[in-house]
Amino acid sequence: MKATIFLMQIKPDLETIQTCILHDVMEDCDVSEKEIEKEFGTEVAELCE
Repeated sequence: MKATIFLMQIKPDLETIQTCILHDVMEDCDVSEKEIEKEFGTEVAELCE
């Protein structure tokens, strides 16, 4: 969460913020890249990979 707060301070684009929040979801929560892509788009899914 510290990384997310830092990113908010530098005002990145939405996809960067989403990736920061979701970067461990596939690994830790049994969520597939396809599920992330469906909810957040291809760019975020690829960055989370």
